[in-house]
Amino acid sequence: MNHMRRRSKRGPSKEDVKRFAEELAPPEERKKEDPSQTNQKRDGGAIVIDERSVNVPQGASMERESRFVIERVVIVILALMLGYIAFITWLIAQMPEN
Repeated sequence: MNHMRRRSKRGPSKEDVKRFAEELAPPEERKKEDPSQTNQKRDGGAIVIDERSVNVPQGASMERESRFVIERVVIVILALMLGYIAFITWLIAQMPEN
């Protein structure tokens, strides 16, 4: 059986074993990262990003206008739907009784 590959007797390196163990460890046992290094801090289980260090475009801010705005396209689609429903209702009303 010379055509079969032979397995290497040498296993994974110690560094690989350490890295795999860290990846497979439960969250409670993982190494704690310094929040200042990752630009994130945990506040009661939520990830909070420091807003001063993140460059956000002016139009994409998290705060929105408080008034409710419906786009014109939505109004047109709603009007067409209501018109279609009214037309089908009228057709059903015009059917002869049997």
